Amino acid sequence: MHLDTNRSLLGDLHLAPPPTGPRSTSDREVPASEVRRAHGPAIPLRCPLFAYDLPWALLPPTTCALLARELTESAVVTSLLDLDVDEDRPADLVMCPYRPERYGVTIDDLSRAAFVDLRLNSEVGDGSVYTMEQLRRWDHRADSLPDSTVITGSRWPADVASPDKLGRKVEQLRTLAPQAAIFVAISPFHLQQDLPNLLAARPDGIVLRFDLDPTSPSVGNLIAAQTAACRRMIDASEAAGIALWVSAPTTSPLDLVKLLALGASAVSIDYLVLHNWPAADPTPASGDPHASYAHASALGHPSAGTATATRMISPIIDTLLNEALTYVHGLGVAHYSQLRPHMLACIDPTLAKRTGAMLVE
Repeated sequence: MHLDTNRSLLGDLHLAPPPTGPRSTSDREVPASEVRRAHGPAIPLRCPLFAYDLPWALLPPTTCALLARELTESAVVTSLLDLDVDEDRPADLVMCPYRPERYGVTIDDLSRAAFVDLRLNSEVGDGSVYTMEQLRRWDHRADSLPDSTVITGSRWPADVASPDKLGRKVEQLRTLAPQAAIFVAISPFHLQQDLPNLLAARPDGIVLRFDLDPTSPSVGNLIAAQTAACRRMIDASEAAGIALWVSAPTTSPLDLVKLLALGASAVSIDYLVLHNWPAADPTPASGDPHASYAHASALGHPSAGTATATRMISPIIDTLLNEALTYVHGLGVAHYSQLRPHMLACIDPTLAKRTGAMLVE
């Protein structure tokens, strides 16, 4: 089990010293939070974590089902499709990824999901390309396609004429999945242009997708600044207070606390899962976010298809939450919901202005 409690992708931001004076002695347990819905009751959440884009197609369906169940039993919302797993599917806390082309989606996905994620494809990164492994998992007709085949995606659903008509699509998804909260996923690079139209569509939440190389210079500062900007834009709109989930290449409790302080409601743990998947030696290259996962699959690692392998994830999640809660208490508050940008500090005036962190001079 590996959890780096000191590493932080958002390393230019630091936790500020707690306020002086007496502290509250109220219950330190983190209360259950919830995702409010425009129509219908709120959906309760026990922790601020979600698994967003794990490469299910690289592992057997039975293994995928075991891992998905392990995640949902740990109260982690998990994005996957019925066709990604076998019949042993998790019963709750599942998010259905609804891409514009609807590859892989069945009516069962929509009718049973707790969340539906309308993924507007990114103009950068690999969010607009489907892998052959995915297509072959979803449709055996793809078996005849050569490995070099590239399947590109649309930016907007074909039945949405323009961004200002997105509300009709959101309402359609609410009709197809009346039990679910409807999210819309976007990249961080056109917030000023895209986010107002998305918020006008009245989704129940936004997923901010950072499909970025974590080794790139200043990537942490970009993630921090755009997360804070997205939260400010949401709270300045009629959709104030809706959920903001951030999918970013982070692995540490420090990053979790910092992103929650900047306005995120939940943070993805994809990298944490991928970097702790049991893999044979030698260790895969650290620059490949899916390396560990793919390596275990390709080599037929003896533990990759067992319940024991997936049960390695639960203690890591527990450790992540316990460490994060220690940082939260160190900031002088009891709950994640009480974190605010001013509880962070930095020495860069530009970063302080963009994030709302305290400037240390």
